[in-house]
This record gives sequence, C-alpha cells and structure tokens, in this order.
Amino acid sequence: MFEQSLNPTGKLWLTVAIALAPLAGLIFMLAVLRITAWLATIIAGGFTLALGVLVWHAPPANGCHSPSRP
Repeated sequence: MFEQSLNPTGKLWLTVAIALAPLAGLIFMLAVLRITAWLATIIAGGFTLALGVLVWHAPPANGCHSPSRP
C-alpha cells in the first residue's frame, strides 16, 4: 500500500515549489501560450502524474485511476 511522504525532498520550501509547479504550468499554458483549456489540462495532468511518480514515489498504475469510494 502506498504511503505518501509529506516532505519527500527534506526541504519544505522545495516540496511546496514542486507541488505548485503543475498549477503554475497550467496557468502559464492558458494565459501566455493561449492553449485551449482541455489540452492544457491534459498536459498538466500528465506533468502532475510524472511528479507524483518521480518525487513522491507513487505507483504509476494507481496514479492513472480516479479515486474510489472509501
């Protein structure tokens, strides 16, 4: 079972910056690059999944599924 680490980098400011990167990228794609919302959302979702796997060591198979009911 996957247990999420709250501070995977060891530095809180770096963890917060990494967590905000997908949101900043989404806003950049929408406001500056003027990409359509559906495409920007798909790209940001892929980037978020990649960060989850690389930084938080989340299982890739579980990252592709929507959350289930408790």
